[in-house]
Amino acid sequence: MKARKPGERSGRGLGARPAAGIIISAVLLLSAGLPSFGQSGLPRRAWGLTLGGLFPMGEFNSRVGKDAIGVSAFYAWRVGRAPAFFGVEANGHIYAHSLFSDDDTYNTVAQGLAFLRLQPRTGSVVAYLEVLAGVNYLSTSSEYYDEYLDEYTSEVEFQDITVAAGAGAGLCMQLGRGAKTMSPDGKPTYLDFKVRYVFGGYANYLREGGDGSLFPEHSRTNVLTIQLGLTWFF
Repeated sequence: MKARKPGERSGRGLGARPAAGIIISAVLLLSAGLPSFGQSGLPRRAWGLTLGGLFPMGEFNSRVGKDAIGVSAFYAWRVGRAPAFFGVEANGHIYAHSLFSDDDTYNTVAQGLAFLRLQPRTGSVVAYLEVLAGVNYLSTSSEYYDEYLDEYTSEVEFQDITVAAGAGAGLCMQLGRGAKTMSPDGKPTYLDFKVRYVFGGYANYLREGGDGSLFPEHSRTNVLTIQLGLTWFF
């Protein structure tokens, strides 16, 4: 992780700005999707896979100073006949830095989340809002070459877990209407873009010092995530 000098301001020091951006975007997205409430057909479930970035915010960013990339998967169920889904999601993000030639340290942030999504009935373009809660799991692992065993060995240096809660908004756009854009069971495929701001509790983690050594840190773990992937309703 890249350490910052004392007093140095982070480009993401204020969480209010991205949170306000999410709210404004959410209003615009939901407005765009309102006409689809009148459409017939109520898919009962949804699932999806995404790729994206995790961006530390506020004091977390001032200590970490590095963004992460990762993957996520979710599964959701419609709440009765309401325009809402309840779902669960697991995701993992990783950012690596080299300590020296034969050794690497990998820092990961994994999240286990439950979410409630307000979403119009399925159309070619569907906007949604969501609130979510769960946990953040932070760990630091080192991989080094063991000359005696003549192989690379991985070891967990540090780990911690903390609560997380946040909100977000997204937009699903159907990819064409031909057979090539359908899932194996004939369901349409949607391109799913979402942005979330997640407030994380205090956690302990490691950061890299100027000489490559690892030092413990303690702070809130707020993050902004941006994801792009595929979703199927059925």
